[in-house]
Amino acid sequence: DVCSSDLISEVTSQPAGRYAAELVGRNLIAGTARGTTITTDHDIEISIADEYHGQVFASIRPQAITISRSRDPLASSRNSWTMRIKGLELLGERVRVDLRGPVDLVAEVTNRAVEALGLRVDDEVIASVKATEIEVYEQ
Repeated sequence: DVCSSDLISEVTSQPAGRYAAELVGRNLIAGTARGTTITTDHDIEISIADEYHGQVFASIRPQAITISRSRDPLASSRNSWTMRIKGLELLGERVRVDLRGPVDLVAEVTNRAVEALGLRVDDEVIASVKATEIEVYEQ
C-alpha cells in the first residue's frame, strides 16, 4: 500500500542511524552544518552542495565514492580523504571496499577497477566524493 511504500522510501533515503544506513547500503555521517560545510564530531569537514544549518546527517551511496591511488588536484570532487582498505567483498561483478580513515566509508566499485588499481587489503588509497553526491537531512 501507499503508506508502507512511503515509509520504506523514507527509511531507505533518510536512515535515522548508522545501523539503518548499513542495512539499506548507505554511508551515514553525523555532523553540524554551517552553510555548505558539515563538521563531524572529529572535526572532519565535508563539503556539500546546498546550505544547511544545525545537526544533520550526510548520506552517501557506496557507488558515489571514487577510489584512486593518488590525489588529482584538477578533480571536481570537493571531498577527498586518505583511507586504508580494511576489506574487499566480492558481489558478482562488483566489489564492496571497506575503508577506514577520517570518516569510515564503504565504496562499491567494479571488479575491473579493483584489478586495474591493484587494490589489496591494507593498501592506502584516496576516497573521493563530489559534494553533489551527498544527500543531507536534519537529524
